[in-house]
Amino acid sequence: MSEKEPHHPLLKAEEIDSALKGHGHYLNREAVRHSTCMSDTVGMQKSGLGVHKVRLEPHCESTQIHYHLNDSEWLYILSGSGILQLIDSSILGNQEEEEKNQKSHPREKDSKVPNASLPIANNINRQDVDIEEREVSPGDFIGFQGGTKAGKYAHGLKAGSKGLEYLMGGTRKDFDICCYPELGISNIADKLSGQEIITKIDTVDTSSQ
Repeated sequence: MSEKEPHHPLLKAEEIDSALKGHGHYLNREAVRHSTCMSDTVGMQKSGLGVHKVRLEPHCESTQIHYHLNDSEWLYILSGSGILQLIDSSILGNQEEEEKNQKSHPREKDSKVPNASLPIANNINRQDVDIEEREVSPGDFIGFQGGTKAGKYAHGLKAGSKGLEYLMGGTRKDFDICCYPELGISNIADKLSGQEIITKIDTVDTSSQ
């Protein structure tokens, strides 16, 4: 059987809009977005980049608030209105939580803790932290650099009363960790093998190491 003929480099607006499909987020039932990957459609799967068009219905959320430890991402608002939600998840929990973690996870000098060197997705409840909210409107650009400092801007979008349309893109590294700080969960993805691991990581005091 012959390979499918590659798509023409020009992807017309009506074709993009007709390809939008609804996708729910596995960690947030309030997050449903209609999207299509334009870059994949025109044959750019091996480019290391992904570009999507996304539509949110009024008052819908885009995702569970998160950040990436490897991949970087950006958004460009096309139409509608919405709120950019940001959490500084680089902060630690309160002192009581810190003491609880230290007592629950004593660290011996010769002990080995899996993934102890990885940045931690802190278990922060929504009511325990301030959520910075910024209005977004057509023409606005939003960018998030992946890396160990990405947790300062854990993020999500919420559509306003008119819904929201935007372009979303970013890098597609072979390996990435996506952290969901409100839930204390991280998704570890090996894109070469197609395998993913969802894990809960507790904080470990390494200051004496």
